[in-house]
Amino acid sequence: MSYKDNHADGGNGDMNLQFLLQGLDVVVPSLSISDISISSRSIRPGGLFLACAGARQHGLEFLDQAIAAGARAVAWEPVQGVSMPVLPKGLPCIAIPDLTSELGGIANRFFGAPSESLQVTGITGTNGKTTTAFLVARALDRLGKTTGYMGTLGYGFGDELQASSMTTPDCITLHRRLRALLDAGATHVVTEVSSHALDQQRVSGVRIRTGAFTNLSRDHLDYHGDLDRYADAKARLFRRPGMTAAVVNVTDNTGRTIAAEISAGANTAMKLVTVGSTSALDSPVRIGLQYEILQTDPHGLQISLSGEYGKATINSPLWGAFNAENLV
Repeated sequence: MSYKDNHADGGNGDMNLQFLLQGLDVVVPSLSISDISISSRSIRPGGLFLACAGARQHGLEFLDQAIAAGARAVAWEPVQGVSMPVLPKGLPCIAIPDLTSELGGIANRFFGAPSESLQVTGITGTNGKTTTAFLVARALDRLGKTTGYMGTLGYGFGDELQASSMTTPDCITLHRRLRALLDAGATHVVTEVSSHALDQQRVSGVRIRTGAFTNLSRDHLDYHGDLDRYADAKARLFRRPGMTAAVVNVTDNTGRTIAAEISAGANTAMKLVTVGSTSALDSPVRIGLQYEILQTDPHGLQISLSGEYGKATINSPLWGAFNAENLV
């Protein structure tokens, strides 16, 4: 059944809860659901409240607010120390083991698998995600592709972006925005993908066809604990099924590790494009697309490109060696 088959008005109508949760080993009543949310603050009347276990709080702590907002059903994640809630009569309560890992599939079904109809590019790295993602989106626009952007600057098209509080939003919001961009005519979407998002499965259920890695430096160690775990979180982007191309900066040490993992991996269909500057390397590495900064002045950058795609020169109003890397 299609998205519109299961939403009475093509997107804002109800979906049967049994259809939504099909494939999960749970008993589900036949019930119409108007929306889904992991936040009690954004529950709509008739919606399904998905109460997940977080690092510090469980979603059930906000159950009263969700019920008061009009939740029609509750799905919750059983974990040690958390008991099944007592709900008002007639309000279904469904325990779903490892609900956090199931969110992507649930959201993908509710919103009609929008990423299957979009060419989604995900960009990760410590620095350069925002600039690179925005440059790629605008480049695709110049090629005649209707391209949405999602990231630190917000989400939407071109310069008409709506504000966003996070680089990569929660899983439900991400699928919701992909659906909205698709409905608004997008054929391509470029999104920033943070290490937190990869670790917390916020991009679960999203088909990302192209991934890009910018670089890795010391950051977010309060969350990840050490640099190795931080690097591994970034590398998870390129272990996802369905990815067909990867663009990796091999001037960076972690980038070289990621490129080697991709080359040795089972996904032989993935196209690997390595980029970088030989002048920044202390040991020889094969680079598919090399760049050299020819000139920097108050007007911007001039960069030469060479490699498997031929040769070209780029003139850009952007400043700084870091933006040469972002452009490549």
